[in-house]
Amino acid sequence: MKKFFSPKKLIVFITLGLLVVVTMGCGGYLLYNYYSNTSPSYDEVNPHDYEDDNTSLYADYEQYRLESPAFGSYISRYNPCQLFNLAIYQSAKNNFIKYQATGLVNMGGLKQDIHTYHLKNNDQYFYESLSKGLVSIAKRFYQDVDVTWYRGKYNQDNQMIWNPSSETSLSIDDFNEQWGYDLSRLSPYIASSYTCLSTSQAYVQDNKIVISLNLDPFYSVLYYAKQMVKMGGLEEKPIFKTINVQITINSDFLIETRDIVEAYKVKKFSWFDAVGTVSEVFTYGVEEAFPPLETEIIYS
Repeated sequence: MKKFFSPKKLIVFITLGLLVVVTMGCGGYLLYNYYSNTSPSYDEVNPHDYEDDNTSLYADYEQYRLESPAFGSYISRYNPCQLFNLAIYQSAKNNFIKYQATGLVNMGGLKQDIHTYHLKNNDQYFYESLSKGLVSIAKRFYQDVDVTWYRGKYNQDNQMIWNPSSETSLSIDDFNEQWGYDLSRLSPYIASSYTCLSTSQAYVQDNKIVISLNLDPFYSVLYYAKQMVKMGGLEEKPIFKTINVQITINSDFLIETRDIVEAYKVKKFSWFDAVGTVSEVFTYGVEEAFPPLETEIIYS
């Protein structure tokens, strides 16, 4: 009788089978979604279950700062994810923040130029997002007790014109429910002990702390996935493959720059592979009036 498997081959197949079972129980679920064009079930997961309570972390940081430690000692006291959250915490204390971004999304060979402009004046916020390419998408947001936003488009002279009749308003709670998060949030990602991968790192370079976070491509985007659908008019929520966020912080623990690289799939008419890169620069302490709707922001 013909033998189909030798004992050694049988062991190999059994081992491979066990690996498949283990993988499908963890990251394999995401790999399956990515390669089968199946949007993950984000709505079945409660984002709060994957956020850390950082109260004790912030308290420890405030106490440690009183000791005037060497700047480089922070990276031995705190892990990269904790350092990231401390930088968000310290930066958010400022009453006046501006961060401006430029980026590029390469989607199926088609390129979209990205520009964003974000202002915080005390408890009021402004945000503009422009995506220009084969399809142009423009939205401008103003947040006080409510969030109000408008759509825009480029005219024949390549000027951005905002449409007052497109005005839409929601309470902050309703906006969070529909869009994932409001303008007061400094980071769209959930960066926590549940979502920061072990490959993340932190180091000192040129008297700055550099933090490079590799994030779980499912649990870190439970808020962000909603925003991408609303902002880009996607047919389904995106499928992320990899996310890296790198920030530099100064000796005051303020974020100076943030660079983001994402690999994902989006569905707009069909599924497309996409790679997005964004670079942001932060400034603090200078009050800047929110531009009125008729004023165009000129990006260099």
